[in-house]
Amino acid sequence: MAMDTHPAGGAVINQSSASTRAVLVANGPALAAERMRHWVSMSQIVVGVDGGASRLLDRGIRPTHVMGDFDSLNESDRRTVEEFGTAVIPLSDQDFTDIDKSVSYTIRQLGAAEIAIFGATGGRLDHTLAALTTLAKYGPLATLRLIDNEAETMLVGSELTVSGPDLPGRTLSLIALGPTHGVHIDGVQWPLRGERLGPCGRDGTSNIVVAPSVRISCDSGILLVSIHHPSL
Repeated sequence: MAMDTHPAGGAVINQSSASTRAVLVANGPALAAERMRHWVSMSQIVVGVDGGASRLLDRGIRPTHVMGDFDSLNESDRRTVEEFGTAVIPLSDQDFTDIDKSVSYTIRQLGAAEIAIFGATGGRLDHTLAALTTLAKYGPLATLRLIDNEAETMLVGSELTVSGPDLPGRTLSLIALGPTHGVHIDGVQWPLRGERLGPCGRDGTSNIVVAPSVRISCDSGILLVSIHHPSL
């Protein structure tokens, strides 16, 4: 899988122009508002995840859908989106987070092939960890990226190539969600050659990109990559 860097500083995996693109906006503090606006302008589906609908309304953006258990969406904003004709979709299963349920619905019911998730980090640590595991869970089904104020994070899978002229000098971290074997990475200051990464072992944080193309692969395990935005 290959991707090019996005003009707004994110990383964009190459997709067919016919692919359905979605933006999910949650209620967390790390909203990356300007990048979020850019993604909204390119997307057919704009989802307010529970209280994330209020974050969109505050910025003059009408969501196409609002989803969640609605424990953080106030009644006034709910009435507003209903008046706009927004699809309001209750997702009440308490075994899963609102982000998890909304990603699942957006892929399986709305047919999204590419999803950018905003406002899912920067607050409670458990919410951030749940958002990262959502990338791992649904990454094989669609192109997912978690975008916050500092970086963009995505699932590596078995192989991922990132390319773009603004990559050199940016910070890149590999995040292993459990034992990960046979990790290779090229195009960075400290390349890896078949290494093992994982909690309580070697980590892959704070590498530096030195080339306009970075190739990452792993033989087994769940590996994420986080690439800081150019401004940082």
